Amino acid sequence: MRTFHMRLPTRTPIGAGGGIMNETYMQRDFKGVWFPQEIWDNREIDFIEKGILIEIDSFTSQTGACFMTNASLADKFQCSERKVSSAIAHLIELGYVYVSQFDGRKRYLKSALAYSRVRVEKNAGQPSKICEAESQNLRHNNTTNNTINNSINNNVELPLDNVSTLTPSREIAKAGEDIPYQQIIDYLNMKAGTAFRASTKNTRKAIRARWREKWRLDDFKKVIDNKCVDWLYNPDMKKYLCPDTLFGTKFEKYWNQTSNPTLKQMAGAFTYPNGKL
Repeated sequence: MRTFHMRLPTRTPIGAGGGIMNETYMQRDFKGVWFPQEIWDNREIDFIEKGILIEIDSFTSQTGACFMTNASLADKFQCSERKVSSAIAHLIELGYVYVSQFDGRKRYLKSALAYSRVRVEKNAGQPSKICEAESQNLRHNNTTNNTINNSINNNVELPLDNVSTLTPSREIAKAGEDIPYQQIIDYLNMKAGTAFRASTKNTRKAIRARWREKWRLDDFKKVIDNKCVDWLYNPDMKKYLCPDTLFGTKFEKYWNQTSNPTLKQMAGAFTYPNGKL
């Protein structure tokens, strides 16, 4: 396995009020950064997003708590605060970063890269590893993150035991998760006679969202089977046999339904001399 090391300059973080923060509080045993191979080679995230992820992971792994605003991150990575906001939103969407706590005013971010280390640290009696980030200009697809306000000015340290309760198991997305995109799309194409690609961004996003809710390959196949029975023989509905519809927010509803093809539905699959059954 290849590993990549890169040294980034360190700067004293700036607090929300513009003052220099206590150096002892923010001090890290920081000798550089390490990019896991899966992050270095991942073309879904750009270099600034990779840097922000490793920065959050560094705090998550090494300090008891930290305070870093979007402005501080923008200054460190020489980019706009809007870029920082969109980068964090993208990292959350991809599952590399997750919100460990949200009190309606501010959020606490943790790196999913470090999640596997949390239990080891807990057993060793280590203090909690929390990283707090500002929520300015952040846009998310999920309801929780849509309610985040543009304010953060307190440093809070949470006990390690809270990690499992603050982050429901269905919402934890481990970096590098093995999602069978190709198998799912191949099955859909085989059943519905379509030609969708597993590499399409929106398709992967929909599948990934359901996968993180603990739906697995057989569940995707069941939804495809159910809706093919309902829609495949219906000229008006067949167009909805697509990833965006099948793997969207109604996935559980489709999974739970019991479908039986009617004679009228099946008639659409055949051609009759007079056009009627």
